Amino acid sequence: MSDHTEKGFSKLGNSHKVKNILAELTINVNVMIELIVQVLILAISLIVLASASHFTIRSVEELIELTGLSEISAGFAILAVMTSTPEIIVAFFQFSKELLESV
Repeated sequence: MSDHTEKGFSKLGNSHKVKNILAELTINVNVMIELIVQVLILAISLIVLASASHFTIRSVEELIELTGLSEISAGFAILAVMTSTPEIIVAFFQFSKELLESV
């Protein structure tokens, strides 16, 4: 083979390597963007959770003042409501789904 042909094959090999490196970098950039988005979602969720917790505590304190209940009694009442709420919501949606299917 001529010297010119060997250089051409060498350039083709290097071009293929460059394409592979660019593809890997693209994948890494996509992974980094996804990671940043997930971290932002986590941070926003924690802020919302902290705000909701603060609101709940203030509301319970107001409820205690209005009703004259002890802190323990109010805590048990709220705990009962909060733990039952998901089950009530699931039952409501199931009932409404069955009601709509029967029509």
